[in-house]
Amino acid sequence: MGNATKRTAKIAIQVLFAGVFLYLAFRHLGWERARAVLGTTHLSTLTLGLFLLAAGFAIRIMRWWEVLRLFNDDLRGTECAGPFLASLAVNNVIPLRAGDALRTFGFQERLDVKPTRVLGSMVIERLLDLLVLLVFLIAGLWMAPTAQVPRSLLLTIWGGGGLAATALLALVLVPMQLKRLTDWILELSFLCGYSWTGAVKRWSSEFWESILVLQRPVLTLRLLALSVGAWALEGGAFWATAISINLGVSWEAALLALASGTLATLLPSTPGYAGTFDYFTMLAMKLHGVTQSTAAVYTLLIHLLLWAPVTAVGFSYLLVTQGREAVNQARAGATQ
Repeated sequence: MGNATKRTAKIAIQVLFAGVFLYLAFRHLGWERARAVLGTTHLSTLTLGLFLLAAGFAIRIMRWWEVLRLFNDDLRGTECAGPFLASLAVNNVIPLRAGDALRTFGFQERLDVKPTRVLGSMVIERLLDLLVLLVFLIAGLWMAPTAQVPRSLLLTIWGGGGLAATALLALVLVPMQLKRLTDWILELSFLCGYSWTGAVKRWSSEFWESILVLQRPVLTLRLLALSVGAWALEGGAFWATAISINLGVSWEAALLALASGTLATLLPSTPGYAGTFDYFTMLAMKLHGVTQSTAAVYTLLIHLLLWAPVTAVGFSYLLVTQGREAVNQARAGATQ
């Protein structure tokens, strides 16, 4: 199967997943009721949600800079903002996580950090996000009306949280052992004959060099605190959006919506996470007694709040900074 065929198959699967979840989310939507709810939106409260969201992204950028500056003392936090937001914008529009490749390979000159170290920083970032969001999800389900939450779902989530915590602890406590395991695999005789083995060994060494920063307890705790703060602010944006349409739910409903909707983006979906994000965000609100139509309006509002500003700012950055060059670098790096 050629690369083009594989890409087409992956996109088809993503579209299928998105279509199924969009149908499940909006199949019983009462449009008249939805328009009535939308007409009561308080723009001032929605604007507050936008500011909270911006603050959360600022902290996430600061967290990324905390890791990257270990490899470039001269790197400023403001220099990380554009690449970070541009990668999110591209993921919102282009399939197959193209924004991740852009952030890894597209800004080498601006960041002056090797792509493998950028990739390592993103792995740290995703693990911390997964851990915090799973904790938020468990807390949100714990405080939700338990009669409506299947026990099997709770056990599955506890298991996922345990796996994420175990992976993070392994990277913190035994990264050298994991590095040695990787080196041992790459030294196997049947791999040494390939021309690409040397490059992979070099990339592996640089990647693990970035992961080893987690052996610094103070830094790891600081990164974890920044992660909690960033997602708590984004949860505030979810709550402000609920208040803006008089949803009448408590803050734990917004916490559950944040965690379930965001974790659902791990499932295959179209750019912007249409369908998967919407269905699980609506499900969280319905657990707290919100009707289908009202939950649908809420989901569409928070999805728009998350998608539109970041996409506009990210692509504006690419236009202003001659982003075509960064895209070409990312394409070449990903191919290599």
